[in-house]
Amino acid sequence: EYITILNHELSKGISFPKARENAVMIYLNDIKKYINVMTSSNNILAIEYLKALKKLILDNKDTIKNILVGLNIVQEKGFDSFYDKFMKVLDIVFDTNDTIEDVFTDALVNLGVNESLARAAAQLLTHFLF
Repeated sequence: EYITILNHELSKGISFPKARENAVMIYLNDIKKYINVMTSSNNILAIEYLKALKKLILDNKDTIKNILVGLNIVQEKGFDSFYDKFMKVLDIVFDTNDTIEDVFTDALVNLGVNESLARAAAQLLTHFLF
């Protein structure tokens, strides 16, 4: 959906940074608290970092499933639902000052996983994905 919005904005003939900023605001339903999110190079870098992280996670869904099921964090039949929630929570807990392991830990804790187990899972995820 975001890509479609971005392409539409680019078709107007405006610069890529402005088109990206417009697309993000449209995608976020013009939430005013995000008004300056695309004006800082650090914010733009963080967004690109998060996109790369999400792609990496999407490309390695089976590895993530094996780790989380193996640690009894989630049952195999409930993994897809848990995984969808995990991806949404990543957006909430992502902070550019955190390590990837911290982001994974925070996401799992936010989904109700015991903190020590979440940290162990995050260490394994970080090891196998990076």
